[in-house]
Amino acid sequence: MSSHLQPDRQTPTDLAAHPLLSWRKRCLLLLTALLTGLSGASRAEDWCLKKEVNINGVSKHFYETRRSRADGWNELNSGLGLTCQLSGVGEWSDEIEAGFYSNSHFIHSVYAAYGIYYPLGPVLQAGFRLGGASGYKTASSPSGISIGPMPTLKVKVNETFTVNLSLIPKKNTFLFINLGIRF
Repeated sequence: MSSHLQPDRQTPTDLAAHPLLSWRKRCLLLLTALLTGLSGASRAEDWCLKKEVNINGVSKHFYETRRSRADGWNELNSGLGLTCQLSGVGEWSDEIEAGFYSNSHFIHSVYAAYGIYYPLGPVLQAGFRLGGASGYKTASSPSGISIGPMPTLKVKVNETFTVNLSLIPKKNTFLFINLGIRF
């Protein structure tokens, strides 16, 4: 016999977290803290060649879900991040990035990513980011961590500002834009 106070089947919150999933979440949080903390260290100049503060930005969803029909999308994804440009390989440039933002589901997320880019001209680079972010708990990701590649265009506005456009190629694709400010 069941009632609304005692459900007759377990819900995802009743199940204990899988140790690997907890480990993944801890690693992402640790990596974010390390990247953010090390960037201010006195020896950061040795590995962080150029620093950029990211103002996390906006997203555009090209689809609807049951959840978005009920609550709408948060397409103003405010937050901050830090990018450190690494030494690169040949013409390719690479960087690491970490930060936080309010995701499309109105949940605070932390993220970390590695990006590699090829110059297409003096103001345009194309490449990929491989990253992970918290705050996306679903049936297929009970840890709440979403990990994957993101094709990215970096548009250099001037010596200080860069606009980053990333396509999130999931089952339901969306676009994410942030502004990088070099210091």
